[in-house]
Amino acid sequence: MKKLLLLLFLIPLISCTEDWTGEKENIYLQDRNGIKYEINSEVGFTGKYVLYSDNGQKSYETNYKNGKEDGLDTSWFKNGQKQYETNYKNGMEDGLRTGWNRNGQKEFEANFKNGKNDGLWTGWYKNGQKEFEANWKNGKKDGLWTGWHENGQKSYETNYKNGKQDGLWTGWHENGQKEFETNWKNDNYVGLHTWWDKEGNVTKTETYKDGKLVK
Repeated sequence: MKKLLLLLFLIPLISCTEDWTGEKENIYLQDRNGIKYEINSEVGFTGKYVLYSDNGQKSYETNYKNGKEDGLDTSWFKNGQKQYETNYKNGMEDGLRTGWNRNGQKEFEANFKNGKNDGLWTGWYKNGQKEFEANWKNGKKDGLWTGWHENGQKSYETNYKNGKQDGLWTGWHENGQKEFETNWKNDNYVGLHTWWDKEGNVTKTETYKDGKLVK
């Protein structure tokens, strides 16, 4: 799921063409203080930036406006399958990012705003079963976070507030039996914490106050 890195320094010149739409296509850019330029140009690059795999398959394409990423940003595997697709606005990721594996199975969806995690993030296992849902706000964890085992059974549920864990955190074994319950406030343990084995037997209890174990 890792985004292909944009080249920040000079790379060997392969082509610089203009397509039928009149948009310039380039794979040879310089980075000057975070702004991309063509060689011998003092104006930030506007157009498409593209890379190709050794088999000739397009591997990466993004759009620039005045030297900053702006518009659709796409990556492909060597087999031609799309790897991810996202959008940029004035140099910052903005909107929905979607990722797939080599077989075309969707792996994740993530929302961004002004370059920060913002909104719902969702991930899936290879079998198509949902793996997690996570909520973000302005780059911080905020709201309900839920995870599932690969068999579809819920694995955990917890809440965050302004980037800090807050409230009840519950976990379940793959067989559906509760595994643990812990309480949080402002990212610290508080109150009673309980653990169970797969048969439902309590295996441990602890009590916390202001993040410190008291019992």
